Amino acid sequence: MASKTENRRVNLYINGKEVKGSIKGITAEFKKLTAEQKDMTIGTKEYQAHAKKINRLKAVMDQHHQSINRTAGAWGSLQKAANGFNKYFMMITAGIATLTGLVMAFRKAADAANIFEERLDNLSALTGLEGKSLEWLGDKAKETSVAILEAGGHSIRIKQSASDIVDAYTKMGSQRPELLKNKELLHETTMNAIILSEAAKGKLEPSVSALATTLNQFNYAADQSNRVINTIASGSKAGAANIDYLSTAVEQSGTTMALMGMQVEQGIAIIEAVAPKFKKATKAGNSLDKVFLKMRTNNIGYVNGVFDINTALDDFKEMYGQVKVEEATLADKLEVKVSFDESAVDEIIRQAIETDQEAGPLALEVAKRLEYGLNLVRDRAGIESFIINDEAVSDMESFVNNLIKKYYRQEYPAN
Repeated sequence: MASKTENRRVNLYINGKEVKGSIKGITAEFKKLTAEQKDMTIGTKEYQAHAKKINRLKAVMDQHHQSINRTAGAWGSLQKAANGFNKYFMMITAGIATLTGLVMAFRKAADAANIFEERLDNLSALTGLEGKSLEWLGDKAKETSVAILEAGGHSIRIKQSASDIVDAYTKMGSQRPELLKNKELLHETTMNAIILSEAAKGKLEPSVSALATTLNQFNYAADQSNRVINTIASGSKAGAANIDYLSTAVEQSGTTMALMGMQVEQGIAIIEAVAPKFKKATKAGNSLDKVFLKMRTNNIGYVNGVFDINTALDDFKEMYGQVKVEEATLADKLEVKVSFDESAVDEIIRQAIETDQEAGPLALEVAKRLEYGLNLVRDRAGIESFIINDEAVSDMESFVNNLIKKYYRQEYPAN
């Protein structure tokens, strides 16, 4: 209901003189007349004239007070209505919030269902699976997404969504096509990848890729998947390379390892051993692949045409000894004192295998090529002996430049 507002002006004249229409003016005039009447004789014309004036002013003041009371009453009613409105508004708002939460929950569930169906369609499109096999895998994905598995004496709670698991089926089936003919084996192999990802507290995709890649590179059947994930998990836990690194390195070098007769346990151990020297897994894998191919060509580690890891280690020890023998004679052959740390020896052996050279003479060649730069550093900084690392062997210019910068900063530190 719309409210109606009226503006009123009160014009009062007492003894021909206008009294201001404000409540303050009327009150002042009322008090003045009342005070004057107190000194008058009751019943006189003067007394009665003041009484009329006082009554007129009192009537105006009473009307004002009634107006105030009506306004206060209306305000009180309005306040009650407002409080009631606020109460019901809060109830409705809470209801809407609850309803909104339910709608969002249903929408989220619907979205998840739609995504799941899309992933299932994608699995069918890429792998050719359909009908009961596709339905069976879909049900298994849902069951697995809320499962608690037992592996290695530990309980593993699966945190992957059903859609992620269907994606894992797709990737595994794409990399191991023979599994598409056996839905149970596809599920079992994928489950091992899931266990690997949960054990490593990582994402599912790298674990699926690592398992499938390793099985392929070492030419293992899918029933070896449990063995593979145990090896990868142990290596990533104990060594410097994580699952993604191992997968990439195996992809680059695994086939050659398999051709040499290595098993996955030996291959993963070697990758973990060289990982600290290679920041990028692709470089580690490529380097290992080249070395292994050269070892095969040069018959390093082979007995009667068959690769033997223990024989290879013996050959490496022999090359290591050659480097150390040459190192002991460098003092008589160079103007500066030079020694090799372990990383330098490893790099010299790697280059010796790749270039088909003897490790000892290669060590002397490296030292001689470094001599000029080391002499400059010695003459400028007064350094008499140098320890050579793998950087010095693989990138001599960078090593010498870094040495010069290091000693320059020591002599002329920045303010």
